[in-house]
Amino acid sequence: MKNKLVKLALAGVFAGWTTIASAGTATFDFDVSAILPEASGFKCDVQYQPAAGGAWVANPGGTALAFGSLEDPNNYGWYSSAFAQFFVCDMAPVGGVGIPSVTFSYANGNNPNGLAGAPYNQRGGLEKKGILTVARVTGSGNNTTETTHAKGIFADIGPSFDITAAQVYGGWVRLYFGLGFIPASGTIDPPNAEAFTGLDHHGTYDGTVTATVTW
Repeated sequence: MKNKLVKLALAGVFAGWTTIASAGTATFDFDVSAILPEASGFKCDVQYQPAAGGAWVANPGGTALAFGSLEDPNNYGWYSSAFAQFFVCDMAPVGGVGIPSVTFSYANGNNPNGLAGAPYNQRGGLEKKGILTVARVTGSGNNTTETTHAKGIFADIGPSFDITAAQVYGGWVRLYFGLGFIPASGTIDPPNAEAFTGLDHHGTYDGTVTATVTW
């Protein structure tokens, strides 16, 4: 009889444990977070296309765009750089993310034509001979699409060249710097640009294009 009572008691205890376990619940909260840092600045990787053509090369002078000595080896009647056809700058954020708005200005420097007086002062300096192109680029690698935002001589640089973050969104800003040249068609682009020719006074021509980036 005693054995039967013990067995019944144990059976009741085990039944109680089973009932408690089947009614239990557990909740786990996983708090997930990530921090996307804001850019600490912007960089401008400058390359140039050699005068002889071919692949773009990193500019050893950084943002100092030196076309060097000009020449007319083919007797075209206008002078071009023996060093570079164009300089190009791709803007990119540093240390995080940021979509830039960029404004532009130009300050003319040394102009041998103006210093020489008549008749050379009929000709312009780099404000007439330098050409800036502002473009928006999308895509990646070798599969990119480029859209010109503004193009003109340095003298025309102003609000029409400025590009906003809304216009840049989804891409990045690319700048081209070149000198005026006369193509085979004889029509210079843009039409108010000048090429260096024998009508210009010898000397060093310079000026400064300023791009101000905010994000």
